[in-house]
Amino acid sequence: VQLEVGSVATPFEHRSYGDELARCQRYFNRLTSGDQFSGRMNGTNNLDLGYSYPVTMRVSPSGSTSLDTADAEYGSSGLTVNALSVMGSGPNSCTMRFGTSNSGTNGQGAWGRLTGTSSISLSAEL
Repeated sequence: VQLEVGSVATPFEHRSYGDELARCQRYFNRLTSGDQFSGRMNGTNNLDLGYSYPVTMRVSPSGSTSLDTADAEYGSSGLTVNALSVMGSGPNSCTMRFGTSNSGTNGQGAWGRLTGTSSISLSAEL
């Protein structure tokens, strides 16, 4: 469907699914169970993880989170995730923080994965 303003119709604009999806992703991204990220320990109880958006967003998005469960590991040690937040975002990427109840080693590489009904929403709506 294409809506027009005025009484004169313009030719129908055909867009591919991929093009339309990329246009939508400029405004909103949602990360859910199974999405995983790499990063490093920041201090002993924070795991900072990076995420690059599939397309450049319209502006730096605001982030909201919902934590059910998440997996995290540094070295060969598992971490218990008890908090989830978006620490900083720009138009191309953001940093998420998984707070842990057990300690890791500052600066050591790590990874994290959302599980259960956990989600991160990134919105650059008008």
